[in-house]
Amino acid sequence: MRYPDCNAALSALSAGLDTPSCHDFRAVREVAMCDAWHGASGPITPSSFAERIKESWAKVHAACATHGGTTPETGFLEPQPVLPEPSEIKEIRRDGTTEGLLVMTPDGEVTACVTDTREATRSCRTVPGGESALTAMRSLLEAQGYEVV
Repeated sequence: MRYPDCNAALSALSAGLDTPSCHDFRAVREVAMCDAWHGASGPITPSSFAERIKESWAKVHAACATHGGTTPETGFLEPQPVLPEPSEIKEIRRDGTTEGLLVMTPDGEVTACVTDTREATRSCRTVPGGESALTAMRSLLEAQGYEVV
């Protein structure tokens, strides 16, 4: 993970992203997911979040255009990766209120975006497909601000 939290990722996006970020798929994916989650106005639904993901990727590609685009230096398999459409989006609710989303891609990668109600902050974490349940749970807990040691 390149950024410690969504605030850092969003700051980097607003500053235009740097070359190392644009050439690191995990970094640009993190920025896109954070932007999609934080850019939400009004209720978040699976279909509105899917649309926000597309819009966020467009912002990332525009920010990286001055750095040669997103290139295959770290984590990319081809010069312009084919970004998978979410195969499944699930709402995370508490007392009937949507507080997050789980987004799974066809390759099994899962991103959890959740709201920390104690601090009114939002955070996203991604677990690559094929990772262990322990890694997935650790990522989700860290997104909520817990330290897993």
